[in-house]
Amino acid sequence: MKPDSQADIRAAFRRRRERLGLRQEDMADAIGVARLVYARIEGAPRRKIITPALAETIDLVLRRYEAKRWAQMAFDIGEHGKSESKP
Repeated sequence: MKPDSQADIRAAFRRRRERLGLRQEDMADAIGVARLVYARIEGAPRRKIITPALAETIDLVLRRYEAKRWAQMAFDIGEHGKSESKP
């Protein structure tokens, strides 16, 4: 990977994590590393530490959290609709 693509990947992971309201600690726990290690994954501008396997793992974890968020939103909408349709 080129250095700029590493920076782009780190920034994308950070944006997705923040959009989901997750802390670095949450992601670190989910992928099985210390929070400091995850902080370095997101913020090490000169180090090529994101391997394709690591990027795939982080992406899968973020997708899982995104799916859970969408499922919760759908549930909330369904529950809201049920209460309005009751006589």
